[in-house]
Amino acid sequence: QNRKIHLLMLPGSRKSEVAPLYPIFHQAKDLLIENGFDIEVGLVKVETIDQNLYQENELKVDHVWNAEQLVEAFQWADLCFAASGTVTLASGLFELPTIVGYKLSLVNEFILKMLIPYDGPASLTNIIHEEMIFPELIQYEADRYNFAKHARALLSDESLYNETIKKLKETKNLLSGDDFSVPEYMGNVIKS
Repeated sequence: QNRKIHLLMLPGSRKSEVAPLYPIFHQAKDLLIENGFDIEVGLVKVETIDQNLYQENELKVDHVWNAEQLVEAFQWADLCFAASGTVTLASGLFELPTIVGYKLSLVNEFILKMLIPYDGPASLTNIIHEEMIFPELIQYEADRYNFAKHARALLSDESLYNETIKKLKETKNLLSGDDFSVPEYMGNVIKS
């Protein structure tokens, strides 16, 4: 691994996502650097939330895009850390290996578990493929060690990385139908 790895961070579009996940993404990246990976960091910022949430790690980011530049960010990236949401389908469509995280408050977790007894995948790409292509780190599992562990696995095993991309190439086909247009979908993701 003699070239820089482009790590894209998509910490979410709500304060409740960015506040817990964004620092964890940076801590995981620091662990990867300690493991000898040469990493360049990209971030997609959402203007509608408090910009102070990004401030603490501002100096550690090499490239910043806004939500309208999401496509450009995807094209730049080799690997993505993302909050669970519609953006994880977009990263699947762009064939970008992604590690998905989600953290809820304990109250929300309790309410959710009471309302929806669901054990399947949380990210749209995994739901569509009916397979865990993207590692999903939910609640307590969404820590720096697990993000770093999954990233290390993908970055140090070329065949695993390529196999992931090969599976993601099928995402468009699994979605394609008369009523689904990738450009239209991406337009909606960028607007949301």
